[in-house]
Amino acid sequence: MRENIEIYELNMDNISEFSKLIRLMWREAKESGNLMGWTGATDEVIDELSDINTLKEIILKNRIFIAK
Repeated sequence: MRENIEIYELNMDNISEFSKLIRLMWREAKESGNLMGWTGATDEVIDELSDINTLKEIILKNRIFIAK
């Protein structure tokens, strides 16, 4: 079975959704105990990374693409 992958660019229109996704993924990783890919992350790091203002600074300097 082949699934479609949608690729989109992180921008001001979808930044809030992406912030929520980061927090959801972190919460699920912690609850499951599977922190693979989250090495060194803490609640404080995730709070900063998912902060709307932090994300705005990142996308003003970089192009970020998300695969869904």
